[in-house]
Amino acid sequence: MNGNKRMTRDECVEFLGKMGWPDWKSRLAYDACFCCEYCGRDLLATIDDHRAWEYDHIVPVTSEGSDREENRAVACKVCNWLKGNRIVPSVDPTKDRNGAINEIREKIAPLRQRQSDDLAQIRRHFRTES
Repeated sequence: MNGNKRMTRDECVEFLGKMGWPDWKSRLAYDACFCCEYCGRDLLATIDDHRAWEYDHIVPVTSEGSDREENRAVACKVCNWLKGNRIVPSVDPTKDRNGAINEIREKIAPLRQRQSDDLAQIRRHFRTES
């Protein structure tokens, strides 16, 4: 960013706009501190993390969710994939966006853990320790 001082939201939008980011994406990214809103992954940590960056419809469009900014969240590919259009929050993000995000986060956490456990099992069977 700009030294030790965090940019304001408007400065962020202006800076990222010069790099071709639409204003709405810049605002969401800034508000999410450039992290996945579901798992907290720092999406600026590495190029791999940055390439995992996606935007999710909190209420899926297939479930009559809007394409408006308040119905979008910053998500990593894994969380977006796990959520898909299967997880629909009971909370309306236009009235309580944080409540909807928290509900999704709680539903994704065990799915992430299950995937992590499965991967650990695969590693144990197919990789040898040095």
